[in-house]
Amino acid sequence: MGKNICGGCTLIFGSLTAFDKHRVGGYKGFIYELAETGLPTGKILGERPSTRRCLTVEEIQALGMVQNDRGWWIEELTEAKREQLERLKQKKVAEIER
Repeated sequence: MGKNICGGCTLIFGSLTAFDKHRVGGYKGFIYELAETGLPTGKILGERPSTRRCLTVEEIQALGMVQNDRGWWIEELTEAKREQLERLKQKKVAEIER
């Protein structure tokens, strides 16, 4: 399990998936004029501001994430996820045994 430290909020995440879940909102970008075909013409009409932000601890917890014994935020291993991992493990073992 790798450590992922957020430069914005300084929280530590136990996986890239958990890290990605704590970042929400849209990226800054250009707004382009569209041709009748619906495709951009290349003419810039304006700029869309960034709305990216880190979730609060309360919002992270609401996603079902918990802190492990190191204090890293991780996705809680639910029974459904545990069963899914077991099925994947059994499938991999079956492939190896062929």
